[in-house]
Amino acid sequence: MIELARISEISFSLKPLLMLGALIFLAYAEIHFRYPHLPSLIFRKEPEILFDLPLRSLHGEEVLLFLLVKDADRFPVTLIDGTVSVSADATGALRTFDFSLNQSVQNHFFAHTLKLPPDLFPHGGKYRLTVRLRYQTGNGKIRELEQDNYPLPKREPFLIYLSEEPLPTFPGWYWGDLHVHSNFTEDQVEFGAPIRETVLAARNMGLHFVAITDHSYDLDDLPNDYTRNDPQLRKWHQFRQEIEQIQREFPDFVIIPGEEVSVGNHRGQNVHCLVLNDPQFHPGSGDGAEHLLRNRPTMSLDELFRRKHPDALIIAAHPVEKPPLSQQKILNRGIWELPDVENHPLNALQILNGMFRHDSFFCGLAQWKILLHSGRKIGIVAGNDAHGNFNIFRQVKTPFLTLHSHRQHLLGKMRTAVFSENLSLPAVLTALKKNRSVISDGPLAILTVQGERSATIGEQIHWPGHGAIRIRAKSTAEYGFWRKIVLYLGDRKTALEHHLELEIDKNSLEIEREISLPDSPVRYIRLEGSTIRNSEKHYCYTNPIWFHTDE
Repeated sequence: MIELARISEISFSLKPLLMLGALIFLAYAEIHFRYPHLPSLIFRKEPEILFDLPLRSLHGEEVLLFLLVKDADRFPVTLIDGTVSVSADATGALRTFDFSLNQSVQNHFFAHTLKLPPDLFPHGGKYRLTVRLRYQTGNGKIRELEQDNYPLPKREPFLIYLSEEPLPTFPGWYWGDLHVHSNFTEDQVEFGAPIRETVLAARNMGLHFVAITDHSYDLDDLPNDYTRNDPQLRKWHQFRQEIEQIQREFPDFVIIPGEEVSVGNHRGQNVHCLVLNDPQFHPGSGDGAEHLLRNRPTMSLDELFRRKHPDALIIAAHPVEKPPLSQQKILNRGIWELPDVENHPLNALQILNGMFRHDSFFCGLAQWKILLHSGRKIGIVAGNDAHGNFNIFRQVKTPFLTLHSHRQHLLGKMRTAVFSENLSLPAVLTALKKNRSVISDGPLAILTVQGERSATIGEQIHWPGHGAIRIRAKSTAEYGFWRKIVLYLGDRKTALEHHLELEIDKNSLEIEREISLPDSPVRYIRLEGSTIRNSEKHYCYTNPIWFHTDE
């Protein structure tokens, strides 16, 4: 989310200058800071006020609409009333919902949830929402906003799909987002939504778990003062305590405490790790732009793995998503190269980060295949790197001048499904450690080996010699009919994958097939599948089932 109103309270801050340098080269759209004596056309003497809502929900249930206000402690505001306008994509029929607030806000962060009644949405399918709000600023002026008070060139409607069915699943499978930022990620350049509202949005859209992975270089700041570090780590402790408190409030949902740690790769460049469920804080400020010309990693990958807790998981975050040249030079950011992933016991690679079929996804997929062919048993997971963006990502286009919006890196848009004994933190973490997971933006495809020796995704068994591969795939009207399901078999002797495309009815939402195991042993088997609804395609990739032999 965009930080518009913050002005530095110290005479000279290095971080915004460094970030500005990174922005000038390629207009990197994450600066939300006004530096003293530099003009800004996007600065406003009022708090950031914005609405947001999930991408999807179930038809017949209340839709949650979130009103978020930031920096009202600096710029007090009174929220008066507003109107929600709803139109169906298909018919264009307009329905409205009026609400009254009369709420004075002077908090640093303020959140309010509006529950939109089901009768606003008479049938399933896509809807467009526009929200208008009247508010009074500290100088007594009455203003009106639409969607938010950012100076965007145009306003896009919120889009939500109301499904007649839950997300596609099979017994024991649960959906989640493993890379999410909250308002504990807060500095001169970005901020996220509060944890409670993030959980409410995730539950409303049908997810079962999220990992809250705020930046290491933000979690060591003083609470509500991102210009100074805190040796006592009060913000980090507050972060952990808040997760525990919200977890007790929602026992039917799993919140994985995490941290996005900046560490050094083999070239001494900053790369990011998702460290999940570690009871200790890991410092990492090399690319936090907190000190002039000090962009060396705080610690190396070797050091991180030496100090991590035995129960923690470490995932390579967006491993081959190449940073802009400006970030490479100024923030010393790099990518995960083969020596980094080959020489460290990572639990998984987060190759899917907010966008499917992107160059970084295909490069990550290729890197993963190299590891599989070498005999490495490592999985893939998905996340969105969402900084509170539930429905629309609003960001800076030209520093201090213009903003724009898009619909990528949104909460829960890309998902990880895990096969877990139950929906609890220990069980979900165990499933992730054992690579019992798939990545998808909608449909679900899974495979098992059946016979004298049976196995499911993520497991390794002795080559059974004979038996069957059972393939099951499920979609819904939301994601469309299955168009392709491909079984991949890793050759034991060469760095090749053989593939078998299944013959399927392309007007089917559910597929079930059994095929015989090949005569010769293979290293692993895995699935890729895709569906199509109108012209929109959706994808699913499984982790492998591995085999070993006596050879």
